[in-house]
Amino acid sequence: MKKILAIISAVMALVAVTACSDDDTVNPYAQASSITVDSTRILFQAAPSTGVIHVSAPNGISRVTSAAEWCAATVSGNSVVVNVEQNDGLEGRASQVTIYSGKDSTQVTVQQMGFIFQISAGSQLKVDDDAQTISYDVKYNADIYVWSDVDWAEASLSGNKLNVSIKANDSGHLRNAYIYYQGGDIRDSIRVVQFDFEKDIMGNYRFVGYNGSKWTYTAATLTADTLEFTSLGFSLPITFDPNTISVSFKCGQLMGTYSSYYIYSSIWDTNAGYFTYSDKYGMVAPFTYSEEDGTIAEFVDDGTWGTYTATTMRWEAFKAASPIPANRVGYILYWMYPYLQKIEE
Repeated sequence: MKKILAIISAVMALVAVTACSDDDTVNPYAQASSITVDSTRILFQAAPSTGVIHVSAPNGISRVTSAAEWCAATVSGNSVVVNVEQNDGLEGRASQVTIYSGKDSTQVTVQQMGFIFQISAGSQLKVDDDAQTISYDVKYNADIYVWSDVDWAEASLSGNKLNVSIKANDSGHLRNAYIYYQGGDIRDSIRVVQFDFEKDIMGNYRFVGYNGSKWTYTAATLTADTLEFTSLGFSLPITFDPNTISVSFKCGQLMGTYSSYYIYSSIWDTNAGYFTYSDKYGMVAPFTYSEEDGTIAEFVDDGTWGTYTATTMRWEAFKAASPIPANRVGYILYWMYPYLQKIEE
């Protein structure tokens, strides 16, 4: 093993000495090329492009080669025409073009920038029901394509602007669209959600849940700050978040009275067998719409309950108007996997 390492070391030392000798010694056989490059246009953007190398060659240009497949070079009189393919990568690249005149030659470096695509839009656009056009700043150096998956939201490029034109929403429900954009290998989308809370989300719903043996529902009315269980006489305080397009509730909220008891909201992890009525925890229900189900909002754990996961809304009875363990009597109703389904007018 030591012998092999010694041989390798000796070879490497020889290469090093040879390299140093080549650098320090003038090659007596080197000759200046008779080909002169007069002008070039060969620094390219990422898009497919054409450039020209103008040369002076006393014996004319006999042939030309390129070191890279993405860069093609052809002879045109006393010039070399260079065509580059689109660079879909983010990194710049280079190729050597060799120009021959008989046995003489010279090399020219062709450079192409990496793909640039920047857009000021986020991943989601929320707009009200009015007709409108929204513009985003974009920066790109190759061909960009934009399109939409619906007819009520159209996308177009105008210079360094991406314009999204949205028609008025008179459907009576929130609606979704996707604006897609692609440049090279980069493809992404912007989700467009159009709604007015008062027109498209507030209203009458079925509040649906599983009671351990079957799915049941009761009538409910969603207002700006409450979910009214109209047939049962209870009211759950809620909060609407326009950023997530969702309603949420916290535990420990007084919903009303039943007989001599005070009814408070709580949540239950049925898998762990643990429940809480602490007002630190709750559930959240994002709204979605589909042609099949209409407007739906499924209540799920809001992520605040540590290692527990809320799967169930419970209504707890207390013998006094204070949700503390000493006053708790038990629950009167529970709704596993609860959700809201809007009743279309």
